[in-house]
Amino acid sequence: MRRRVGFFLSNFSAGGAERQYFNLIRGIDKETFDIYVGLIQYRDNCPSPALLESYRSLQGVHVQILNAGIRQIFLLSGKSQDMCG
Repeated sequence: MRRRVGFFLSNFSAGGAERQYFNLIRGIDKETFDIYVGLIQYRDNCPSPALLESYRSLQGVHVQILNAGIRQIFLLSGKSQDMCG
């Protein structure tokens, strides 16, 4: 049984820390872990289409946009609202 691991990111600027975060997630063994990435959106802070595509291109990684204004976030069940149309 694979272990579930969740990562959350709320700053969508393309800095060094964000690249390290992406590389960390990319390098995790997908045979051992189920990986979930929550991109936390608040107000007008939406992930760019390029950032979304980067994370969604990673095989074995589940990506959700999470609205920080909603008290109940259901990341692992896949029930989230994509407010960044």
